[in-house]
Amino acid sequence: MFKYRLDISYDGKEFSGSQIQPQRRTVEGELITQLSKLCTYEKLTFSGRTDSGVHARHQVVSFISSISDIKKIENSLSSMLPKDINLKSIKRVSKNFDARYSAKSRTYVYFIKNVTKSVPTDRHTTILIDGRLDIDKLNKVTQNFLGENDFRNYSKENNRKNTIRKVTQATWKENNELYRFAISANSFLWQMARSIVGSLLALNSNQIEEKDIKNYLYQKDLGRIPYVAPPEGLHLWKVKY
Repeated sequence: MFKYRLDISYDGKEFSGSQIQPQRRTVEGELITQLSKLCTYEKLTFSGRTDSGVHARHQVVSFISSISDIKKIENSLSSMLPKDINLKSIKRVSKNFDARYSAKSRTYVYFIKNVTKSVPTDRHTTILIDGRLDIDKLNKVTQNFLGENDFRNYSKENNRKNTIRKVTQATWKENNELYRFAISANSFLWQMARSIVGSLLALNSNQIEEKDIKNYLYQKDLGRIPYVAPPEGLHLWKVKY
């Protein structure tokens, strides 16, 4: 048996997320459909799950297979996968490699644009907003998320035993009213990035204050923060090992 690593990218618009679901089109489901035509294999492992509508510039998948011909897998998958999934590379890895648990960090990027600067296709890849973002204010408040914190209130997984994550980088940038938010962490809870951005957009529109963001970060009895950014502007950008 041989273990393989797939590096892929995908347009999440037509997918109900990465994780397989009954009667739903998913990234994992498409990979399973095509791999099953090529070889016997064991369960696919993703570096992290993405929600419905979330895109991936870089996603990593590992699996074990009996087939030894790596070129056969590469050539066949490249031609068989649907147009919204791109096989970037395939390599044979050690049996100890795990796409999820071997990863050292993940980076997500959100794209946000003023609706007056948008084109129709932007609605699938970008959050469209009215007005402007106060980048200086957002970068200042974003510093609260850096370091090791309990993100249970910024996640859909608030019942999970371990909700502590370490955020190593989080920055806002602007270019002609196209806003880019990049955040890196050792790993992310379910909808953690969306909840962080949702809260910061609520701050920008004066729905909440910085103290509210801190309270949800440090007071565990408050429950989940009620601001979640839409999935369309979110991209899994890079996975590091």
